Amino acid sequence: MEGGPPQVVAQPPGTDMTGICFKDQLWLSSYPLDRNLVFDYFAISPFYDWTCNNEQLRQRAIHPLDISHLSKMTGTEYMLTEVTEPHLFVIRRK
Repeated sequence: MEGGPPQVVAQPPGTDMTGICFKDQLWLSSYPLDRNLVFDYFAISPFYDWTCNNEQLRQRAIHPLDISHLSKMTGTEYMLTEVTEPHLFVIRRK
């Protein structure tokens, strides 16, 4: 999952996104959706905030869900809070 941000249109802050559904079939047919890659998949969705702490870690080649680094940062971050592979991954924005 290298390279810059994908060609996803970010939604302005405050946008009601409850009716938006995201699915990238090309990505899903190329990579397994598991706890190790689910964050990479989430990062190409319109729900992802490219200014979050997780992205700062990704840019430094640190796993974006590494709690030892996230706990030392302030700002927006995402946490994987519930996993039932391969169909349910709950990511919480904090």
